[in-house]
Amino acid sequence: PASVVTLERRATDMRGAASTARLASYVTRLTLARGVGSATNAARGAGRAVAGPSAMGAPYKVYVPPHRRGVTGGRSSPPPRASSASSSAAFKMDGDDGKILHLVRHGRTEMNEYLASNRWDASDFVDPLLYDTRLTKKGAAQAASLAPVTRFLDPKPEVLIASPLHRAMTTADLAFAGCEGIRKETCALMRERVFHASDVGRHPDAIEADFPDWCVKALREEHADANGVWWYAGEVGDHIGTAANAGGVVAQEPVEQFERRMGELVRWIESRPERSIAMVAHWGVWYSLTGREFENCELVTCELGDLRVGAGKFVWG
Repeated sequence: PASVVTLERRATDMRGAASTARLASYVTRLTLARGVGSATNAARGAGRAVAGPSAMGAPYKVYVPPHRRGVTGGRSSPPPRASSASSSAAFKMDGDDGKILHLVRHGRTEMNEYLASNRWDASDFVDPLLYDTRLTKKGAAQAASLAPVTRFLDPKPEVLIASPLHRAMTTADLAFAGCEGIRKETCALMRERVFHASDVGRHPDAIEADFPDWCVKALREEHADANGVWWYAGEVGDHIGTAANAGGVVAQEPVEQFERRMGELVRWIESRPERSIAMVAHWGVWYSLTGREFENCELVTCELGDLRVGAGKFVWG
């Protein structure tokens, strides 16, 4: 009967999604001691790996979203091969203190599109001033393509945490749409390093209005100043707000300050009670902590101990 065929197809689809999610969840420990990545100015916008994942030593499991499967033109070196761990074996946490992190980079944005054809290390580069840049239609589709996978992540995330920037929160909502009832929190420490106006955020009230089911209490009470600014806004206290500073150029966050923040982020994750956490952030954040150049909407599952500040070296700014 048609109803039986339909049920069988649904069961097959669910098994396929579950299998894909398991593949994303079984990882080997990142061997960062063997080498670190190194990025150039062009890599962030174009999504190209410069040093490549091979610099990281041992391979680890990475879920590649459908729009990237079989595509090699966006990289200067191939993605890491899957480890030899059996996809039928459960991921094991080391000891009672083990934390498993499901890391995601946001989907493609308006600023990614601009940087794909405008090298930001060029002498004539002009910041388009796309404040708190949004996902493109393609970026939203990329994020939505993760939903069948995140629904079956193992271990199941106990909380979903995102950078307060619009692109990360939108990606989180779309990518984890199937995780009903999961708690959603913002974390200002996960914001992108300020390179351009696209990395400048918004007042917590505006964020809460757009994302009413997200908890922004810590953002408002612990990170934002009296003007609602929680992003890097220069050393002299002249907050950018919604306008560029003198000369129409946004103050770039110093790498030393950014990496201090990454250290705070790692300690903050360690202090949390959850043992399995889903986190949606940015190119610079995951590059600094893993040495890997994340493509838009790539999902990598690793252990907290795999993160190391400065694993990816910024060779500019």
